[in-house]
Amino acid sequence: MNITKPKILILFAIILASQILSCVQQEKQPVDYVDPFICTQDDHGHWHPSALAPFGLVKLGPDTYPGSLKADGDFGKSGYNYSDDMVRGFSHSHKGSSGGGPICDRAGRLSIMPFTKTPTSEFLSNPLASIDKRTEKASPGYYSVNFADREIIAELTASTHVGFHKYIFEEGKNAQIFLNEGNKERSAYISVKKVNDYRLEGYLAYYAGIYFTVEFNQPITSFKTWDGKKLEQHSAIDKQNDGGVVCDFGDLKGEALLIKVGLSLTGNEAAQENLLAECPDWNFNKIKRQTSDLWNKQLSAITVEGKNEEDKTIFYTALYHSCFLPIIQSDVDGNYRGIDREVHKAEGYKHYNGYAFWDSFRSKYPLYSLFAPDVYRDIVKSLRDMYFQAGDWSPFPESTHKPHSSGFLVRGKTGGLAHSSCRHEHMLMVMTDAYFKNLFDIELETVYPHIRKETMLQMPEKYDEIGYIPARPDQTGEYSWDSWSVAQLAKELGNEDDYKYFMKRSEYWRNTWDPSIKFFRARAADGSWLDFPEDRTINREKYTYEGTKWQFRWNVLHDVDAMIDLFEGKENFVDSLNYFFENDLYTAGNQIDLHIPFLYNFAGAPWLTQKWVHKILKEPMVQLYATHGFFPEPIYSRIYKATPDGYLQEMDCDYGCMASWYNMSAMGLFQVCPGDPVYQISSPIFDKITIQADPKVKDGKAFVIKAKNLSKDNHFIQSATLNGEPINRCWIKHDEIAKGGELVLEMGPEPNKLWGTDDNTDLSSIKELNKANINHQNLMVYYDDDGKEQPIKSSKDWEKRKEHILKGMQEAMGPLPVIDKNTPELDVKIHETVKTDLFERRKISLQVEEDHRLYAYLYVPAILGEGEKLAAMLVCHSTHKQGKDVTAGLTSKKNRSCALELARRGYVVIAPDYPSFGDDSTYNFATDQYISGSMKGIYNHMRCADYLSSLDFVDENRLGVIGHSLGGHNSMFVAAFDQRFKAIVASCGWTPFHNYYNGNIEGWTSDVYMPLLSDVYQLDPDLVPFDFYEVVGALAPRAFFSNSPIHDSNFEVQGVKNAITEARKVYALYGAEQKLQVRYPDDKHDFPEQVRAEAYNFLDQVLEHVPVVTQLVDY
Repeated sequence: MNITKPKILILFAIILASQILSCVQQEKQPVDYVDPFICTQDDHGHWHPSALAPFGLVKLGPDTYPGSLKADGDFGKSGYNYSDDMVRGFSHSHKGSSGGGPICDRAGRLSIMPFTKTPTSEFLSNPLASIDKRTEKASPGYYSVNFADREIIAELTASTHVGFHKYIFEEGKNAQIFLNEGNKERSAYISVKKVNDYRLEGYLAYYAGIYFTVEFNQPITSFKTWDGKKLEQHSAIDKQNDGGVVCDFGDLKGEALLIKVGLSLTGNEAAQENLLAECPDWNFNKIKRQTSDLWNKQLSAITVEGKNEEDKTIFYTALYHSCFLPIIQSDVDGNYRGIDREVHKAEGYKHYNGYAFWDSFRSKYPLYSLFAPDVYRDIVKSLRDMYFQAGDWSPFPESTHKPHSSGFLVRGKTGGLAHSSCRHEHMLMVMTDAYFKNLFDIELETVYPHIRKETMLQMPEKYDEIGYIPARPDQTGEYSWDSWSVAQLAKELGNEDDYKYFMKRSEYWRNTWDPSIKFFRARAADGSWLDFPEDRTINREKYTYEGTKWQFRWNVLHDVDAMIDLFEGKENFVDSLNYFFENDLYTAGNQIDLHIPFLYNFAGAPWLTQKWVHKILKEPMVQLYATHGFFPEPIYSRIYKATPDGYLQEMDCDYGCMASWYNMSAMGLFQVCPGDPVYQISSPIFDKITIQADPKVKDGKAFVIKAKNLSKDNHFIQSATLNGEPINRCWIKHDEIAKGGELVLEMGPEPNKLWGTDDNTDLSSIKELNKANINHQNLMVYYDDDGKEQPIKSSKDWEKRKEHILKGMQEAMGPLPVIDKNTPELDVKIHETVKTDLFERRKISLQVEEDHRLYAYLYVPAILGEGEKLAAMLVCHSTHKQGKDVTAGLTSKKNRSCALELARRGYVVIAPDYPSFGDDSTYNFATDQYISGSMKGIYNHMRCADYLSSLDFVDENRLGVIGHSLGGHNSMFVAAFDQRFKAIVASCGWTPFHNYYNGNIEGWTSDVYMPLLSDVYQLDPDLVPFDFYEVVGALAPRAFFSNSPIHDSNFEVQGVKNAITEARKVYALYGAEQKLQVRYPDDKHDFPEQVRAEAYNFLDQVLEHVPVVTQLVDY
């Protein structure tokens, strides 16, 4: 055959195009990896292959037989069992993933069963049809199957509130459907009425009720009602138990019967509006495609790369399962029915419900914080709603705390239950974690009383006398976690009494530790130890819930270091962990053990965390334990598989808990204690993981984890860098991930037992680099160019020490930004003006940086003499969500209105917001250029001084600064760097680090303050490169006034006295001892009226100001 050259070129082009097209088609998206049949068989996870949108109210899928009705009590708990080959119908509301309970009806709610035969009483009482398992298909948002005789082909898809059915009936046979309750045992009754030949509407009595509207693309030719006994010609059924309706559409001659079912929990009109909004036409494939795209978008928030395709299938299916529950309960217009049974409006968010916090708080919500922060933010608002609507918190507070008593459930004020929810224990830890991850878009003050109530209900005040729950060491431990969480929130609010109270309660776990056997043990109310099994490997469930004494031995999430101390050191702790794992005492199938593989990280052996986590994820393991005791025979199998029996036997996924544990661990991350925003680092199983940026974070960046040289054998971390800098710590903070960056792990075949064993800090090098760190309390020495200590004999010598101090502050806070010609103009804008007889208050904003406008109040005296130049004050506010408003007297907080009072005295005053407060409440520390919030505050305050100095009616040589608490130390910080401030007043804002909570400086380490005090300086005051002794000294010889109440629980007064004594020596070098003033009022953390008056007189004298009005604000 003669082939010409042009023909050869054409043939080549066709082949090349075909290859390119093949490559494009083979490039799988995250949604393509999902296999909805994983974990749907027998007792291996209890998921269902329903069609649903992410977090959708509608979960439309098959209920199979016998699994969902009368099979083994451990099978088909979702309503579906992959082993079954018969269906009972396709229902719209499934929960799935949780276990327990006897043989009962496990079907979903509101079922449609298509059929063609004459509807007999036997069929309507128990509708069944055989399916051809070979034709069964499922993907995210889609399910299809052929009936065994091919009389019917069923396809299902769904949007958030709408289930969309497509049935093809064999020609020559009548197309019919039976609409019924589905799960008869869990619904009280059903009501259905025929609106017209194309539409039905009704109500299913399940929880507070499910309203539904049903639309058909074909007209109903016959409509009959079923009352559980007989089929009759009626137009409706009302509150019928075991009831339903039969709709006949005649012979459709091969045309599809399309059915749209809209659901709502608020009413039938809302169900119809949901349907019209989400599925306005009859394009089945469009809805299928749209829902698939929604899934792909959600799942693409995390992308994993590598050659291990099976692991990708497990990973993305697990991620998919983590988005089944909770559900979006609100309608498209935002309305939802609360647990008080009233209809409420979710303004600007989606209201979620359907929780099992005891199970999933440990892993799912930390996962949400990384890959679904928008969902987490809405969940926080939804839980706020639940707190507000709550009445009874069954079965507390009178619970006897028996191991298998009812779980902790929130009931509404009128008895309503949360829709599709299971358990609410540790709900407050989910809220705490969101708060410290900047996912808390509500006011903490509004929900704190409810959070406090929650923990007091679970471990009431009556147990304070003995310090534990009698006979329940497990719950004593768990509620100690809760108390710790409440304490952290109390501290954020400045509620010192609650902080101390709940920190004390957070230690109650210690009272159930028997040091003679080194296990947690039940105690009677009189303090005596109760019986303890000789064989500690058995699961008696006498004093604990679903666990052995070995499995509950590690039940301290919030203070692992203290737990290690009880083992008398890290070596003993690691030895005990090794015994636990090597003797197969670990159970992967229950929640109580999920954190245990990561505890090695705390004990200096992170390579063992890497070993065991990798084994759990990838290798077969011996498992001895079922949920309530030993398996009849030990199981040797992989824990996670890409098959319908995807989990270990008896391993329920429990609302996505186990799925999300897999997701987090597969990325090499796990958060041991929700509320403490730190992830333990382990070995990823993928070459590259990309966590996309939070869409609400301005200029957010993705966080990338790379595992170089990763292979089947190379799964031990050899070294690591974070954003190009070497790290030798085995943990990473949430904000380090949230701000974006790159974690690179070098992998190898043998463990590097030195990596990750410290906090990335060479302690000796810190002391060498920060020479002034040797003794911050001795202000009478400086360090020469050779680093040698020299005595200070003059003010000139002091200036050398001061240089060291400012360098040390910058090492802890980050470098001081340069203000020069490249700094943006302030571009002052006036947003509001309020005039009084004494002053004009302007709400202004300053362009302090290219991407940040700083809001402030500016006070200008009402009467200004021509050419008159006045003294001016910068006022820094205390910790208050309204920021600058508290200084303006615009809140109910007493003794904080310094800006208002100084303006009344005739000062020009500027009072700005501190980052994350007031009009700057959305400020994101994760994406800014600053290492600390403290340095950002210093820069903002210096820009305020720039603005004051630019005003023609301000004397730039007479500037002062004042602040209380947060504002107190911020006043000192800015004045240390900015010599323009001639007078400084700090109220309750400082004490040396060793005196702050007895040296526990964790309170200084949030993004608002100085994270490096934890990340680099290990919370050790001796390692921090500056202290307040030096800050006070750095203010000399300028005038400094301190208000330090003797009962201030935040800033211990003895430390203040010590520092003042030492700082007087510095002031004496300048002959300025009188400029250092301090008051010690008999008060708590406050700025009392008498001391404020003295402080203002002090300012008047130093700044040569004659007050207009001296009267303070009358509260």
